[in-house]
Amino acid sequence: MQKAVYEFISKQTNDPIVEWKICKVSGKSFAIFQSDLEMLDRLSPVIGGKKYPLPVPTLCPEERQRTKMWFDNITNLYKRKCDFTGNMVVSRYSPDKPMKIYEQKIWWSDQRNPMDHGRDFDPNQSFFAQIKQLYYNVPTYSVTSNFLLNQNSEYTNYAGSNKNCYFLFGADYNEDCYYDILIKWCKNCINNFSITNSQQCYQCTDVYNGFALFFSRNCRDCQNSWFLENCFNCEFCIACKNLVNQKYCIFNKQYSREEYEKFVQDNLNGSMQKLTALKNKFDAFILTLPNKALITYHAERSIGNFLSNTKNLVVGFDVQDMENGRYCYQINSWTNKNCMDVNSFGINMEKIYNSGSIGYNAYNIRCSNQVNENCSDIFYSSDIFSCKNLFGCVGLRNKEYCIFNKQYTRNEYEKEIIRIIGKMQEAGEWWEFFPITFSSFAYNETFANNYFPLKKEEAIARWLSRMDAKPEINIPKNMQSIAVWQLPDNIKDVGEDILDKIILCEKTWRPFRLQKGEYEFYKKYLLPIPRVHPDVRFQERFEERPERNLYLRTCDKCWIEMLSVYSKESKFKVYCESCYNKEMYG
Repeated sequence: MQKAVYEFISKQTNDPIVEWKICKVSGKSFAIFQSDLEMLDRLSPVIGGKKYPLPVPTLCPEERQRTKMWFDNITNLYKRKCDFTGNMVVSRYSPDKPMKIYEQKIWWSDQRNPMDHGRDFDPNQSFFAQIKQLYYNVPTYSVTSNFLLNQNSEYTNYAGSNKNCYFLFGADYNEDCYYDILIKWCKNCINNFSITNSQQCYQCTDVYNGFALFFSRNCRDCQNSWFLENCFNCEFCIACKNLVNQKYCIFNKQYSREEYEKFVQDNLNGSMQKLTALKNKFDAFILTLPNKALITYHAERSIGNFLSNTKNLVVGFDVQDMENGRYCYQINSWTNKNCMDVNSFGINMEKIYNSGSIGYNAYNIRCSNQVNENCSDIFYSSDIFSCKNLFGCVGLRNKEYCIFNKQYTRNEYEKEIIRIIGKMQEAGEWWEFFPITFSSFAYNETFANNYFPLKKEEAIARWLSRMDAKPEINIPKNMQSIAVWQLPDNIKDVGEDILDKIILCEKTWRPFRLQKGEYEFYKKYLLPIPRVHPDVRFQERFEERPERNLYLRTCDKCWIEMLSVYSKESKFKVYCESCYNKEMYG
């Protein structure tokens, strides 16, 4: 964010800027607000009767967010051997990664004991060097999911309680869904990004409570519609934007039911050529109507984008149900409060600082990653389930008072971590997140590259590894490959034999197959067969969303100064909340 943005936030929230800092990575100037200091004081832990104050951050908010993201590969799956059984398994780690991985049924069983890797703290080595050694020695799970709660959903990651799902990422409580990212409580949905409580949706982004909704963005309570943007409680509409409580509209114009159905028969009849023509016309149409500067719902004293049911949240993106938060991202579940610099997930979490991928029922978590469920008082730990009072631990379940995977009594634990904290303070490690060398993933395997893209040369300059090509996929000799230009234009002319063929992406030539449930969905709704690889489809959905940044600009209607996720150079017309609401509701 630019300096002017910080100053505008300070003025808008009546929150004084008490200090300007220079980010030690980007060199950018960033502000420390009075409320930042108050939150840091609120989150400062008490250990052995002594309070350990949290210092102000040394990185700007963007770099703090980036550091959490490059520790998690969410959307890429590989085949590699389990280091316990030798079986080939689906893994979030490619075969070239040095991590030891166990298939799910082994990791969750009593056949492994992460305490076997326990060690003493060596005061002559840095803490981060020692936790890194432990991290690479303790076997980790092949994918991040609780296989006890998943049913027939092997090809999923960061996902739980799913049934009959395929290639779902960051997804929970779904059934019969394919190629979706960041979805929850959905059924029969395909190729969506960030949708909730929806059914039978296709290629939608940021949708809540949708039904039979296709190619739509930022819609709530809409159904049986195609190509909608920023619409609410609409049904049987096509190619519309900024509508509320409408029915049988096409390009924002009212039609009779008969006229509407005739348009559907002529334009949405299963033909890829006609669908593409309609999409191109819709893409041009939406540029003629305004976008809201920031998308928020019931966001009290909150600043950010895609905020819902928040109170006192500054700055946040993609956050639901948060009270008293600072710099929080992708938190989309219930009752979270008093969090700062947290990225991803969150159900009933409180007092979380400088951490990523925090699960449910989490309390007092500091500088940790993948603390998954029912945990409290965790410091500098990773891959943790149902634990409390851990410091520098990896891969533990149902443990308490452990340091470097070694058991201590409560008194021993408190004395030892006070000694470790002193050494970390001397080394400048205390309250810093894990360094970049800790991550075993290539930068472009992670969401960090989506939100903060770096060219190869830029990544190398930051000492970030990079995967330049996907592992080669060999097409089985008994299967026929087919180029997209060989596919029939209309889904009506595609037979079930397509399930036995490999389709070659028209953009990357990477091969992909259709699943039977996916094929049946296309047939039911007269949707043409996809022409691009699932990874390309994901990138297309991602690029439909505004970036995670705030700009200071003026409203294109009343010229008032405002914050927006759209810069002055944006191709969209952008209105402040007041002007946008007048446009929507009159």
